[in-house]
Amino acid sequence: MKAQLFKGSFCFLPVIIMLGSAVFTPLRAQIITLYDAVERAKENYPLIRQRVADVAATRAHIHTVKDQLLPSLQLQEQLNAGTANPLQGSYFPLSIIPSTSGSYTGNNTNVVSDGNIAIAYMQWEFFNFGYFAATKQYAKAQYDVSAAQLESDRYQLTQLVVDVYIDWLQKYRLLQVEQDNMQRSLVALTAIRATVLSGLKPGVDSTTAAAVYAQSEIDYYKAQENYEADRISIASIIFQDSVYNEQIMPDTATFELDKINSFSGLNWAEGIAEDHPVLQVFNMQYLQQLTQNKMNERRFLPKLDLNGAYWFRNSGISPSGTYPATDIAFGMPYGRVNYLFGLTFSYDLANLQHRHDVVMEDKYLAESKLQAKNLEKLNFERLARQAAAAHTATLNKLTAIPLQLNAAQRAYEQQSALYRAGLNTLIDLTNAQYALRQAATNLVVAKGDLLQVVYLRAALNGQSDTFIQSFKP
Repeated sequence: MKAQLFKGSFCFLPVIIMLGSAVFTPLRAQIITLYDAVERAKENYPLIRQRVADVAATRAHIHTVKDQLLPSLQLQEQLNAGTANPLQGSYFPLSIIPSTSGSYTGNNTNVVSDGNIAIAYMQWEFFNFGYFAATKQYAKAQYDVSAAQLESDRYQLTQLVVDVYIDWLQKYRLLQVEQDNMQRSLVALTAIRATVLSGLKPGVDSTTAAAVYAQSEIDYYKAQENYEADRISIASIIFQDSVYNEQIMPDTATFELDKINSFSGLNWAEGIAEDHPVLQVFNMQYLQQLTQNKMNERRFLPKLDLNGAYWFRNSGISPSGTYPATDIAFGMPYGRVNYLFGLTFSYDLANLQHRHDVVMEDKYLAESKLQAKNLEKLNFERLARQAAAAHTATLNKLTAIPLQLNAAQRAYEQQSALYRAGLNTLIDLTNAQYALRQAATNLVVAKGDLLQVVYLRAALNGQSDTFIQSFKP
């Protein structure tokens, strides 16, 4: 039985080494840099494409508003056939009541007459005390909001990609930590079984070492699961279907401390950049509301319209009032020409209360958007101060962790030597192994934290592009 255990332990070693090699050096692996991930996401992510279309739509809307200010000119040609029995009296015009012109007749007639009319009608609201200008300004404000929203979404997508990428890189390094820990456990298990077979160690040590090794296997497979989940996440964000079935790896150079510390020379501001993309959305929304307020104020002012019409007309009824029913085509040639021009001044005095209500509503909406902008700026300023504090704390941790890692490595080697010499217990060796694993994990996590906080500070200070460009291959 002991011989079988001893033999089986050696069978695990090449398997583990091959498994680790397959994870960390995959054949034809595609290395995805942070720069590549961000650029691909900006190019392919559906939300960004949606925002680009929104910007194009609001840009086109500016031209739509400008064209609405042109005068309208309608051309109509109408041929009619029917009775003509006019009646004296007045009524308000209704679109469903046909027009019958002419003198009053004593009785009805069912004789059909024909007629035709051709008209050119022009209407132009040429002056409205600034309402036209306000509508154009509002259309421009809508464009500014959509453009700011596009930049804000690009910024937030970049932040998402950076966060997921760094987490992916952390999981890659943590997987390597678990692989190293599993290999140490296997080496210890193999050595302990050999000493148990020779009678130098009690059998319980072999059982305990097997349990420690099994736990290291569980930790390794869990780390592998976490790494694979992040690989799928980064693939979905950069929106490349082929990546799901490809072996991809993060750029490990991103995790070099010298690379991360190179950003310490950036000019960190105390507060938040005034042109921060997210804040610009709130600022543009506030300015849009102000232009809408101005447009609504102008909407209730008087208007001046220029009207003009020029028309031809003829009728199948003769000037004497007879109905030439024998020749219904009599009315086709035009017999009369008229024109009419007018200048219209219109002002709805009864609408003053409604105007007051709209102006007050717009005033409160503007105040709401202003306070929303101030709140967002306050949150970002708080985040900037927290990021500065986290940056300092992480740098301090990275000063201590390498010392911890070196000490843990030496302690593990010493405890291994002592255990082989029979001068300590397996518990001492296991504790040293755990301390080494924990120190290596702390270093990986701290590097990821430093990279994230450095990016956050760069982004808050308007230097996100500078940060991303530094990882361009």
